[in-house]
Amino acid sequence: MPQFDESADGQSAELAAGDSFVISLHENPTTGYRWNLNAGGDKVCTLTSDDFEPGRLPGGEGVHRWHFRAAQAGEVKIEFALRRGWTPAAKSAKSFTLQVKVNP
Repeated sequence: MPQFDESADGQSAELAAGDSFVISLHENPTTGYRWNLNAGGDKVCTLTSDDFEPGRLPGGEGVHRWHFRAAQAGEVKIEFALRRGWTPAAKSAKSFTLQVKVNP
């Protein structure tokens, strides 16, 4: 299963319909900063689940994972923004995008 992390920011991925993939991004929720899914792929890629794996130290950085399935042929941009819940999306600390092309 393909996995993408911060190093894939701004890149493209080509998958077949029915394939599953994971996007893993580091976050530290105790600081208030969380990755927010701004554009998830609508009908082309569906979010099937997400989970957070805490780091080794209490209150430390961990990894947030989003599990997607390439549902149908098409192209979509998946976008995340790292921000505090009360901060407008335009003032995000970081962003992550992945262009996904799903072949039939």
